[in-house]
This record gives sequence, C-alpha cells and structure tokens, in this order.
Amino acid sequence: MTKTKHTNEAPSCPSCEIKLQNAHPRIAEWFRVKVKPKHQDCHISWSWRGKKEQNEMFAEHKSNAPWPRSPHNHMEAERPCSLALDFFRLCSNGMASWEYKYCRTISEESAGLGVKWGGEFKKLGDYCHFEIDLS
Repeated sequence: MTKTKHTNEAPSCPSCEIKLQNAHPRIAEWFRVKVKPKHQDCHISWSWRGKKEQNEMFAEHKSNAPWPRSPHNHMEAERPCSLALDFFRLCSNGMASWEYKYCRTISEESAGLGVKWGGEFKKLGDYCHFEIDLS
C-alpha cells in the first residue's frame, strides 16, 4: 500500500480524506466544511485507532483512555467510526506543527457546533484533539 502524503495544494488533502473514511460522518463534515476551507494547512494526524495504537498512546500518556474507551475507537455496525480527530498544521517548510494557538482558534471558530476541544480537558490538555458527542 502506497502512503499518501499530506498536501496544502488542493482544496482537500488525499491523506486526510483517507483518514476521514473511518470517521463519523458528523465530524468528517465538520472538518470538510468548517475547518479545511479556512485552514488549508490543517491536517488529520489521527482518526480511528486500533487496539495496538490506542494502547500505545495511552501508555505514552498521549491519550486519557485505553482501548476501547477512547472516542477514537468508536465503532458502528462493526466498522471503524471515530468520534475524534487529531490535527496538525503542515507548515510551508513541510514540517508538522502542533500549535496551541492554532488549535484554539479552530476551537473558537467551532463554538456552538457540537465539537469539544481537547485543550479544555482537565486531565490531559490535548489541544490537537477534537471530538463529537453522540448523546
């Protein structure tokens, strides 16, 4: 399988679109309609995570929850359907950046849209993390 690189060139990023295939339709639409048009350099580092990846993130203190309790592990009809996306900014020099201010801006722009920002989590301020709640 060929890895697709993230790109700021087009209205959508092929690598992000692959990751959105395993995301809940609500959060995928939010990213495509509300985030990407304003922030062409915003990309998805994580959508759905399997057991191995999730437990590694938990062990490294990069997640608050082990498998299967993270919103990244949500399934519907036995298919991956992540309720969460983790972002990074692809800078003009090709390097990834995880800036608090950048993610906070996306959070502020998303106020009232039903998206929770990880920068407001008490236990682990995960400012590149955004999630939806189905309840």
